[in-house]
Amino acid sequence: MFCPNCRYEFNVGVLVCPDCDEKLVEILPEDEKGPFTDDTKIVEVFQTSDRSILSFAKSILEENDIISIISPPIGIRGTAAVYQFFVNEYEADKARELLDGIEDSQAEAIE
Repeated sequence: MFCPNCRYEFNVGVLVCPDCDEKLVEILPEDEKGPFTDDTKIVEVFQTSDRSILSFAKSILEENDIISIISPPIGIRGTAAVYQFFVNEYEADKARELLDGIEDSQAEAIE
């Protein structure tokens, strides 16, 4: 399932995008799939188990014109779910630099 607004992909069963509050669709039209193609190499640039950081991190990347993919949560029963951010390989260094220390800055903002 995909959000037609932010283009995130979600697991089957999720009906509404938690970020955009948009109803999900099963497939995006071919011209709306974004910059990732079958031969695009995507790399992980960030991980967090803190759901409150997901939107913040995504917005930082979007403000810098970096499109990212957030993985569905992964984890083992009894442990915190981990979300992974992936970007196009050629934008990985810039994305890592932008997200470096984001968890610390988010914690300071809350205090």
